[in-house]
Amino acid sequence: MGDGGQGAHSEGSGVRLRLLGAANAGDGSSAYTVYRVRVEGGSGDAQAHTSKRFSSFLDLLNTLGREAGAGGERGSMAAAVVDNWKRQLNFEKRHTGKASRSEPVVSARVQLLQKMLDELLAVPEVASSAGLSHFLLSTP
Repeated sequence: MGDGGQGAHSEGSGVRLRLLGAANAGDGSSAYTVYRVRVEGGSGDAQAHTSKRFSSFLDLLNTLGREAGAGGERGSMAAAVVDNWKRQLNFEKRHTGKASRSEPVVSARVQLLQKMLDELLAVPEVASSAGLSHFLLSTP
């Protein structure tokens, strides 16, 4: 399925995130789509791969939103970026069931999620957050 393009890059940490595409998992009524993410070091060497469901990206945004709120910076750049992406991904949840696994929806989501990762990593507080680290290290 789709390819995510260049990938998000955090200048401070030297980490890059690249959405490699998507794959179907499960079968029958329990089928779902996972989005493959590659985590690279500053030199471009692949360090890790992880696969995440679309709902995992929403969970990430909820975690980052709590972290941004806990920092006492309601009007911070991190909070604004996270809130914007929460709205976009919640809207994208309108595709459910079999429709969420269709090629056009999956391709559009790959591009959307890559753009989200790019924008999140451009914010230093997010790029170095515990929530993002946990997201990358946890299994789907």
